[in-house]
Amino acid sequence: MVAAMLFSFFIFSSVQTNWGNLTLLRALHTVRNLTMMHFPNKASSYLQGVVNYRASNFSEARQFFQKSLATHPDLARNFMLESTLAEGDGQKILEMLDLSRPSERIFLAKVLAERGDDLPIEIQKQFKDMIKTDPWLASAYLHLLLSKNRFDEVIEFGSTLSENSDSLQIQFMIGRAHFYKKDYASAARIFEKIYNRQPTLDNAVWLGKALFNSGRQEEGLRFLETILQQPSGRRYIPYLVDLGVAYAAVGRCLEATQILHEAIAADRIGDQRLLLEGAQQTITGRCPG
Repeated sequence: MVAAMLFSFFIFSSVQTNWGNLTLLRALHTVRNLTMMHFPNKASSYLQGVVNYRASNFSEARQFFQKSLATHPDLARNFMLESTLAEGDGQKILEMLDLSRPSERIFLAKVLAERGDDLPIEIQKQFKDMIKTDPWLASAYLHLLLSKNRFDEVIEFGSTLSENSDSLQIQFMIGRAHFYKKDYASAARIFEKIYNRQPTLDNAVWLGKALFNSGRQEEGLRFLETILQQPSGRRYIPYLVDLGVAYAAVGRCLEATQILHEAIAADRIGDQRLLLEGAQQTITGRCPG
C-alpha cells in the first residue's frame, strides 16, 4: 500500500514537473513580455533560467543555471557566461572560464573579437594573454577578426604571436590579412614560407593568388594550376574560379572559358551561383566573343 502511494506521488510529481516545463516552453515561443510572468518551482531550473535570461533578468538567470549544472552542465555554464557578459562583468568571466572546455575557449575568442572594445583595457589584456598561450585559440581569434574585415588587428596581434609561435595556421591568417589589404608582396612572402613547410593544395592556391596579384603572373599561375591535379568533378569551385579569372587576365581565353564551364557544371546545388556570376562577367569582359 505504501509502495503504491509512493509510486503515485512520484508519477504526480513527474507530471507536475513536465507540465511546468511544457508551460515554460510554450511561453518562450508565445509570450513577449516574460518579465510579467511567474512560474512555480514545478518547472526545471534550467528552463526557468532560460526564461529569466530571455527577460534580461541575468542575475536571476545565473542562479537558476547554477542549480541546473548537474543536469545541463555545458548549456548551463554557457548561459551563465552569456549572462555575465550581458552584465559587462569581464572580471567575473575570467574567474568563471574553464579553458579545458572547447566551447568556453571559443567563447573567449568570440567575446574578445565581438565585445572586446566594451571591456576595460586591463580585462582586454588578460583575455589576450590567455589567448596567446594557445595557438589553436589564437588562430580562432584571428579567424574571427578576419571575418569582420579587421585586417590591421590580425596583423598587429598576429605579429605578437609569430615570434613565439610556430603555428602555420596563425601565419596563414596573417598572410590572408595582408592579401585582403592588397599588400600582395607581403602575403606572397608569408604564403611561400608556409608552402615550403606544408605543400598542400590550399597553401599552393593562396601562394599562387598572392604571386599573381603581386605581378609575378607566370609563377602564380603554376601554383594556381595545382587545382587541376585534383580529379575532375571533385575540384573546389572557388579555386577553379581563381584559375579561370587568372587565365583571362593574361589572355588565355579558351582555357579561362573551359575552366568556367567546368566550375558551373560542378555547382549542382547552386550555392556558388553569385561567385560564378561574378566570374562569368569578369571573364567575358576580358575575353569578349
